[in-house]
Amino acid sequence: MSQAMTSEERINTVISLKEPDRVPVALYMDAFAAHHAGITLAEWVSDYEKGESAVEKTFADLGGCDAMIRTGCPHPDSYAMGAAIRTKLPGRDLPADALWQYEEAPVMTVEDYDVIIEQGLAAFWQGYWPRIGIDPANVPSIARAVSDNSRSGILRWQTRGVQIFRGGMAVLPFDMFSFARSINEFIFDLYRRPEKVLEATEACLPDMVEMAVRAAKSTGAHRVFLGATRAAPTYISPKQFEKFFLPSLRWTVERLIADGIMPFLHFDNDWTPFLHYFKELPGSKCILHLDGFTDIFKAKEILGSHMCLMGDVPPALLSIGTAEDVTEYCRRLIDQVGSGGGFILAHGCTVPADAKFENVRAIIEAAEKFGRYH
Repeated sequence: MSQAMTSEERINTVISLKEPDRVPVALYMDAFAAHHAGITLAEWVSDYEKGESAVEKTFADLGGCDAMIRTGCPHPDSYAMGAAIRTKLPGRDLPADALWQYEEAPVMTVEDYDVIIEQGLAAFWQGYWPRIGIDPANVPSIARAVSDNSRSGILRWQTRGVQIFRGGMAVLPFDMFSFARSINEFIFDLYRRPEKVLEATEACLPDMVEMAVRAAKSTGAHRVFLGATRAAPTYISPKQFEKFFLPSLRWTVERLIADGIMPFLHFDNDWTPFLHYFKELPGSKCILHLDGFTDIFKAKEILGSHMCLMGDVPPALLSIGTAEDVTEYCRRLIDQVGSGGGFILAHGCTVPADAKFENVRAIIEAAEKFGRYH
């Protein structure tokens, strides 16, 4: 019998679209881990070590997994700064055990496009941070805390052989603008001032990607979490996708790969009609994490020979289904999406706060029971 692979070997094998010894499992546990460990979400967002301890306990009780997207919350303001949007946090704006919330409002102005184009991204942030409740004077200390906490947490998990997919983070300008302007205003911008959107995208994209690369290299996890949701066909047409989103996605992925960074594409929403576009990205270099809305079986047909797929046990199934339901769905994923390799078994998006513990554990057990390659 051949020797079992390490988690790193499994992940690298599936990224290269080959068969490992078994299907690897990845989890993203935030509110679920907090609830399982008995801490409030206010404690989760405000105390990094408590959050890490909650993940440690949940990880141990579940029986382990090969990879996690990230672990604890490195700083309370990382939510607002990561999405460039006003954020309500538990224990500050909300009850202690309420989920954090993003406020959909047009905070960025039309004039801010010109600030980005003429003065650069740093000048825009300096004027923008106060509008979403961040004191610019505190930004350096927030950045240090995020870097230090992320680095220590990643080192802790990598020492245990668990892979972390979020060494750095990047939000493409399209999504950032749609959060900062609000989705309604931004969609109007695509019609009313398309050249401004494109100029601002071109002006800020290199700096955004450079920050993500630096973060990934400083934390020691050479992977960048590249999140997207608002360029999906739910919101825009194929022509708009080709004009406003695809070029920056392609440029970012190619730049990350050239810098020795693996792009982890965390794409929420239903991307099924746009899946063929992902064939324009470099092959065997990325992970595409789908959230239960995209047809992952269709994704296997279109992208199975091009890109590693990850997913996609629906969050609702983890919350209201049974362990048997989860097991059967995982078996179908392993048999169909995992066929030939190039697949990581996971939930869609994140493990929901109210997921049943036995349902989450069923994901890990399914990989062990059904995920062996022969």
